[in-house]
Amino acid sequence: MAAMPVVSSHRSALTDLVRSTVVALFAVLQVLVAALAGRPIGEVARQYATPLLPAGWAFAVWVPIYAGFLAYAVYQLLPQQRGREVHRETGWWLVASAVFNAGWVLAFGSGLVPLAELLVIALLVTLAVVFGRLTRAPAESLVERVVLRGTVAVYTGWVSLAIVVGTAATGAWLGLPARARWRRSLRWWCCSRWSRSSAGWCSPARRSSATRPPASGRSSASPSTTPRPRSSSRARWPSS
Repeated sequence: MAAMPVVSSHRSALTDLVRSTVVALFAVLQVLVAALAGRPIGEVARQYATPLLPAGWAFAVWVPIYAGFLAYAVYQLLPQQRGREVHRETGWWLVASAVFNAGWVLAFGSGLVPLAELLVIALLVTLAVVFGRLTRAPAESLVERVVLRGTVAVYTGWVSLAIVVGTAATGAWLGLPARARWRRSLRWWCCSRWSRSSAGWCSPARRSSATRPPASGRSSASPSTTPRPRSSSRARWPSS
C-alpha cells in the first residue's frame, strides 16, 4: 500500500515529461512549416485582396508569436515546471494549436482557402480554451506572464482578426466581388439607400445631370457666356 503513491508519482512525472516534450517538438515543427513550407502568408493573401486585407507589415506579427511560443516550449520543459497544473491544463491544447497552425499554413499556401479557413477557426477554438484556463489563476512569475500568457493573448487576438480576413479571402476565392467591385457595390448600396435625399451626393438628379450628354446641335457652353468675336478692323480716331 505504501508503494502506490510512489508509482502514481512516477507515472505523473513520466506523463508530464512526455507532454512537455511533445509541446516542444510541435512548437519547433510549426515554425519550420511556416518558414520552409509553401509561400509566405502575406504573399498568398494579396492574391485574394479585399478591403479587409491588412498592410504587408502587419504579417510580421508572426515573428513575436512564434518566438514567444518557442520560449514557452523551453520554459514548460524545465524540470520545476513540468508538473505544474497550469501546464497540465493547457499543454495538450497548445499542441493541438500547433497542429492546426501548421495545417493552416500548408492549406493557405497551397491555395486551399476554404480548408484554411476551417483550420484557422479550429485554431481559434483551441487558443480560446487555453486563454480561458489561464484566467483561472494568476501568473506565478514575470517569465510566465510574458512567455505563456502574453504569447497566448497576442496569438488569440491575431487569429481572431485572421478569421475575419480569411472569410473575406474565401469569398474572393469563390468569385465574390474583390477590392474594386466591393467599392462599386458599396457605392451602389449608398445610392440606393439615400436616393430619396435631394442633397445626397448620390442623388439620382445629381447623377443624371452629371452624366447627361449635351444635346445634339447645341453648344455645351451657355449663350450668355459665349465669347463674341473681335472685329478685325481697329477703331479709328477722327482726324483733326
